[in-house]
Amino acid sequence: MRLAHVTVFLVFACAISFPPPAFGAEEPLTAEAIGRMADVLGDRQLASPGETAGGIVTRGASLRDLYRATVGAVPIVVAQDGTGSSIVISVNRTESWGLVVTNRHVVEKPFRTNKGEPRVLLLFYDPQLAGEPFSPAKIEKCIQSGEKNPFCDALRKSLRVAAVLGTDPARDLALLYVEDVPPGVTPIQEASLETVEPGDDVAVVGHPKGFLWSLTRGIVSAVRSKYPMGESQGTVIQTQTPIAPGNSGGPLLTMEGRLIGVITWQLAGSQGLNGAIAVNEVQKFAAELAAKSRKQ
Repeated sequence: MRLAHVTVFLVFACAISFPPPAFGAEEPLTAEAIGRMADVLGDRQLASPGETAGGIVTRGASLRDLYRATVGAVPIVVAQDGTGSSIVISVNRTESWGLVVTNRHVVEKPFRTNKGEPRVLLLFYDPQLAGEPFSPAKIEKCIQSGEKNPFCDALRKSLRVAAVLGTDPARDLALLYVEDVPPGVTPIQEASLETVEPGDDVAVVGHPKGFLWSLTRGIVSAVRSKYPMGESQGTVIQTQTPIAPGNSGGPLLTMEGRLIGVITWQLAGSQGLNGAIAVNEVQKFAAELAAKSRKQ
């Protein structure tokens, strides 16, 4: 597999060179991957726009606008033994490839190519998928048989294989490369961490257990700049925003739809207090990964 260096302009306003994997005929979906995707999606529902995972209709045009502006950039991630949310942070408009960030624990056990390279599956949002329920048999049939109908067409159009470029266990972050981002997907732009304060309204779009593309809202409880991360410290945003398993790796957003953190964990087992790796840590992780790739 030949790796060609390309210049990636991240949303973090820094030019970074990555050697993205060369995808090709050796990247078909395996029966294992198809079966795993079918099992994951088969027990989930699609949350309608303007609804939370609990089915509560959101109020106010701003939340509806936020959802519509960001939902396309929050694909669900399916690994061999992990499921979560993710965030499109950069798209090369000329060549249509993109970078996606998620949690390391979501992709800890990826699928493997014949050459042992780590891959995961991403399913991007498509309105057509909201029209019919998911089932494992239906999903497998759509992918394997090439059946022509609106649901199967939308499913195949929205499904992608992504390469795992690198991970950071201490920050619980992973960076993915997608060769062909669906048309119309707009990266989520970052916010300035300096503007974030306790009491700020925030929102989360993701895939909590039982639902796909769900919206919840809450507030920033605290910004903790010296939270333990492995052998060092980093910034975590504590938020009182409802999340559930499956939200991991998804975006914590300002009310303007800008990224301030990546949902990661429930803080110290506390009910209602959840943690997000702050956007500045995502910036550092991407820069460190790029520097490492240039040395290889």
